[in-house]
Amino acid sequence: VRYRNSGTGTLHLMSHDGNEDITLDASGFIQFEAGGSEAMRIDTNNNLLKGHTATIAQEVCQSGTNVSVYTPDVQINNSGNGGLAVSRFNTGNTESANLWLTKSSSNTIGTQAALAENEAIGRIIFSASDGSTFSNGASIEAFADAGQGTNDTPARLEFKTTADGATTPTTRMTIKHNGNVGIGVAAPDSALAVTRSENTVFDASQADHQRDKGATLRVQNNSTTSNSFAQILFRNQASNVGGCRIVSVNRGNDQSDLAIVTGDTNEAMRIFANGNAAIGTTDGSTAKLSIDNVLSGDVGIKITQDQAEIGLKIDQNGNNRAIYIDSESTTYDAIRIQGSKYGIYSQQDLADGYAGYFTRDLNETGSNPLVFIKDDHTANTQAALKIQQDGAGYGIHLDQNGNNIGLLIGSDSTTANVLYVSADAVTTGSAAYFYSASTALASTATGGLVEIISAGDTDTNVNNLLYIHNDHADSTGTTA
Repeated sequence: VRYRNSGTGTLHLMSHDGNEDITLDASGFIQFEAGGSEAMRIDTNNNLLKGHTATIAQEVCQSGTNVSVYTPDVQINNSGNGGLAVSRFNTGNTESANLWLTKSSSNTIGTQAALAENEAIGRIIFSASDGSTFSNGASIEAFADAGQGTNDTPARLEFKTTADGATTPTTRMTIKHNGNVGIGVAAPDSALAVTRSENTVFDASQADHQRDKGATLRVQNNSTTSNSFAQILFRNQASNVGGCRIVSVNRGNDQSDLAIVTGDTNEAMRIFANGNAAIGTTDGSTAKLSIDNVLSGDVGIKITQDQAEIGLKIDQNGNNRAIYIDSESTTYDAIRIQGSKYGIYSQQDLADGYAGYFTRDLNETGSNPLVFIKDDHTANTQAALKIQQDGAGYGIHLDQNGNNIGLLIGSDSTTANVLYVSADAVTTGSAAYFYSASTALASTATGGLVEIISAGDTDTNVNNLLYIHNDHADSTGTTA
């Protein structure tokens, strides 16, 4: 080792061969050489420089669009592979290689002062050259959050990037001191908040799924295996059971189903690639909506309509039934309407049709009629059945093809008429008309076209078997 003074005020401390040298330059900097080349230097401003002989200024955006220029105290430059590594070798579980970025809100080095809310703690800045200078491209920044105190320094992290055409970075993601994460929102009030101001209108027909539009969260599985999936999993417990899932299931040919799993392992609902939906079943091949496996005690579908609007509307434009009910019930009605003032209203507005049609094709001797109308309140004075015929057709048409009574009236009335015909407008017609073209009628000894029988006690019965009364004073017609 030798000291040499070149005579100009510059001092060298070097090895014998001169390849390693520490130069105390007369201008004020200290240069370190190794292998015959400069390794680093400390310049006249006490900056430590490696790989370059002069400092390089760097930009930092401190708030909003306010850009400041700093000269870093330590600068490492390299045209090849380079960087900064901190390593530690230790078997202890708590021992590690560390990097500290610390700040005290004091202008005196070595003294402590608490930071105020929103005061910057530290930044990791990524800058790129624009051809003339380095400009901020992205940064990770730490700020003091609310609630600063002794041994209590809550902080938040902000991740920023610079958009195309912008000169300063914008906060894209924030991690608050309470662990809440916000993407596009500075103060997230939930575990994860994703916010974006995007005016693009939703369009399901877009082949790219508008993945770069709106507020979009993307979860993707690149597997092409049938029934492979991508999912969002929800858990309410620390154990590995009791979760719910929203799952996109690969069906092949760029088609996917959406399955909803509840109760840990129960597929509660699936929306198929063709738009069909199934609840309680995985078979949605036969209907737009299929519901199966309803729990005991539950109804299949319940609609509660509190508004003055239709509860259920079916607009059947195709040539088939609007409602089809296949009931296997033996003791309950297939349809029951309860609590309605007007019950069922059916309006036929297509030619050659009918408003109601009831049919039964059973070989049985039961006592239930095909249609049963019961009005069982004793104080009700309204008709149980009323037919208003304003057209030229029949009011009631009975086509009795079986060998039995066409119309049977069983009445327990004691003072009112069992059959009452009011024909105040009749002129050339009749209130009652009986007709038969049967050729066998004349040979029937015990019957007739009209047969009137009274099986009551005629000794005490003062009513006539047949009573015909023409009581208008001006009437000139006969009574029989």
